[in-house]
Amino acid sequence: MLVENLRRGARRIVTSRAARQEADALADRLLGVNAHAAHAADPVALLLRDYEQAPLPEAFAVQLVQRLRDQDPR
Repeated sequence: MLVENLRRGARRIVTSRAARQEADALADRLLGVNAHAAHAADPVALLLRDYEQAPLPEAFAVQLVQRLRDQDPR
């Protein structure tokens, strides 16, 4: 039972970490971070298209909100 609980806990940690990393990558693209000087941020509609159909994992949503907080709404 203890090993199973540890396995489930480790899986949650790994899944949440991956979701936060994905949210960071999306935020970088939305904000144009690490883009070449000649390129602006990618179009929002294009970037969000893949996230419209299913609920977002909680860790992903929280990380994305934190990264985009206090940004220009455009």
